[in-house]
Amino acid sequence: MPNYYFEAISKAGRTQRGEVVAANRSEVAVQLERKNLVPVKIEQVLPPGQVAALVGRSWERFNDLDKIILARNLAVALRAGLSLFESIDIMLNDATKQVTKKVLHRIKQSLQNGLNFSEALEAFPQYFNPVFVGLIKSGENSSQLDKVLDELARQLQKEYSLRKKIKSALAYPVILLWASFGIVLLLVIFVLPRLSKTFVQMHANLPWMTKVLMAISDFVSGNFFIDVLIGACALMLWWWLKFTPQGKHLFARVLFGFAPTRRLVQKIILVRITRTLSGLLTSATGISDALDLTKKVADNHVYEQALERANNFVRSGRSIAESWKLRPDLFPLFLTSMVAVGEKTGTLDQVLKTFADFYEEEVDGGLKDLATMLEPAMLLIMGVVVGGIALAVLLPIYQLVGNFV
Repeated sequence: MPNYYFEAISKAGRTQRGEVVAANRSEVAVQLERKNLVPVKIEQVLPPGQVAALVGRSWERFNDLDKIILARNLAVALRAGLSLFESIDIMLNDATKQVTKKVLHRIKQSLQNGLNFSEALEAFPQYFNPVFVGLIKSGENSSQLDKVLDELARQLQKEYSLRKKIKSALAYPVILLWASFGIVLLLVIFVLPRLSKTFVQMHANLPWMTKVLMAISDFVSGNFFIDVLIGACALMLWWWLKFTPQGKHLFARVLFGFAPTRRLVQKIILVRITRTLSGLLTSATGISDALDLTKKVADNHVYEQALERANNFVRSGRSIAESWKLRPDLFPLFLTSMVAVGEKTGTLDQVLKTFADFYEEEVDGGLKDLATMLEPAMLLIMGVVVGGIALAVLLPIYQLVGNFV
């Protein structure tokens, strides 16, 4: 049984404090009353391991994997004949993460208050984007929520796998980049200042590259507050680019405009567009609404404009293919031609699904090629930088040794 800390007042008006072992707070209060004490404060004393666990839970996030599990488990439960409320209740009892419990509890309360599942999800825009909510809404309207959830889980799993592949491909080059940066910083802050004093004392005739390197070293090692300010600005810039919509948008535009990565980024965007549009059409979402929702996952201003124009074409009675043909730089001709066929035959969702799988394979191959090119390039850059610093240090030493000889 847990320990409880208490503060109580005796009949004489004195405050007493201590710890007791009890099953719950009520039992603690009963024990105190038997001793003629009036409880003022009763708190459970958590062991150190449990305190650490609670601190760790404060950093928990409702991530993409949690959404995949939610969609998949709900689909299975609904197909087994359970109601949505019963399914949420079972998942709530089985959840281990506090943030998941919180989300499921809020959804359960919303369902109790008469809201639809999609309306309950709209209370968490930070976790469920408009496409997720839109697909759920279409499943509710068509009475095929289990099928929509199954399709949604499949799409989320594909998107999750794609992001994992991108991170895996870039992991090694990023490690090399940070390693080279760390080595340079170590040399500039700790090694060069000591060598600089030696060179000055010996009145060495320094090459230009050594002078430049020493000037950088003097600036970095002699201006602590400026270094902290630059570091803080770099961290803020990284945070802005990674976590804010504006930063992500700018970073995506830079990658899309950079020639070596443009084709790969274009294929990644096409995977998102074709898969999302296919899923929405499969769930019986109207084509205009589907295009409007798909625009929000493109994560690229140029493609967002292209999808908006396609939506305008659809509203005016024309086809998506007609709009996409105007931008062959964004939508390949083969894709546009097959989309036109899909629109005529009523199989647009299947055509888009096929192209999503095709472009995903292209992205997989492109990522492997990019990693193959980046690794030797990063090693070369690392070698040039570190070698340049070593040369700038060794040249004056050779000159000094030559003078003594």
